[in-house]
Amino acid sequence: MKVRVGEKVTPEMRAHFLSQYDGEIAFSDEALGKFFAGLRASGRYDRALIIVTSDHGMPFPRVKGHNYHPANHIPFVVRWPQGIKQPGSRVTDLLT
Repeated sequence: MKVRVGEKVTPEMRAHFLSQYDGEIAFSDEALGKFFAGLRASGRYDRALIIVTSDHGMPFPRVKGHNYHPANHIPFVVRWPQGIKQPGSRVTDLLT
């Protein structure tokens, strides 16, 4: 389903776009799960430095084209290998 420039997005269209976005998230979640399972099966999980991030977030409700904005929430997750002591931190404010 495509949206032409200037076309009003209906509730049905928005629901469709959100379902596709949710599907992409589910696909990525499943792929990461399989990757982590492979690391565990090979005995490498506990020794692995794991970093998961994204190139951008998706700014709903904007659905016309790609309207990227620096305030998008972009995931960045780090899991340190077992035995390496690193202080934990979480950055919640947006960088501009």
